Amino acid sequence: ASLTDIDKHHLSRDIQRFITIAIKEATSRELFQNTCVLDNLKSALKQRAYENSDVLPVARAFQSLEKYFLLLVDQPWKPEFKEIKMYGGFYRTRIRSVLPNCESVFEHAGYMILPESCSLIYKGPINKSLLLLLAFDCRVGQVECETIAEHYNKVKGLSMTLSDAISNILHDDYTQDQPSWNKTNGMIMNMSPVSYVTLPPALPKRDPIVNKEGFIDSSNKNPNVRYQSEYPVYDNSTHKMSDRKFESEIAFPQKSVSRTSDFHSSTLS
Repeated sequence: ASLTDIDKHHLSRDIQRFITIAIKEATSRELFQNTCVLDNLKSALKQRAYENSDVLPVARAFQSLEKYFLLLVDQPWKPEFKEIKMYGGFYRTRIRSVLPNCESVFEHAGYMILPESCSLIYKGPINKSLLLLLAFDCRVGQVECETIAEHYNKVKGLSMTLSDAISNILHDDYTQDQPSWNKTNGMIMNMSPVSYVTLPPALPKRDPIVNKEGFIDSSNKNPNVRYQSEYPVYDNSTHKMSDRKFESEIAFPQKSVSRTSDFHSSTLS
């Protein structure tokens, strides 16, 4: 049983919704089955970004291609679908002016270019599987452009350009072939999210020089550092101050006379 017009409308709406979800989850290279459609989409969007013009005409061009391929599958006996006049108004204004390399899509579909008659002729049996895949890729291109236009209307007040909106939707497929330019001074900017810096290696920790008895070698002491063994120690047995060495000698910084404790001790003495 054939689908009714209401069923076709619901099916088209569901397909559009599923494509919109897929655009947010996958890159364009994963969505398109035919690279010729993706290449035409990218070149058209770059031209629109350079001119800062609306991308909806690109969406309408892909919509026209989709309808054309579906009509060729649905009514292959009609000669008007097997021959396209390249000088016709519909082809020139609706498709060719927006997609400069659209002939590559028609050649992939099975058309041949006849320069003498300035037309595209479909020869051979109808390849329905190929034409349906091309029609679906054209629908994906249409939804991509509509999503970009909707996204740009939301972010253009935030100092974002059309090129930024395109790269946000197409992910890495749009920016990897194009450097990021700073429009203020014309210099290429590094737009990588993370910048890694190689730090020099840390200096190894130096161990103290110990003599045979297990004490720190006094011959290698720093003259500007006063060691613990040089401080007077109170001896409980003799009740006198003595310079007794400890088994573990620790270097302490030299006291400064500017400190309050040192000044107080010198005053009392």
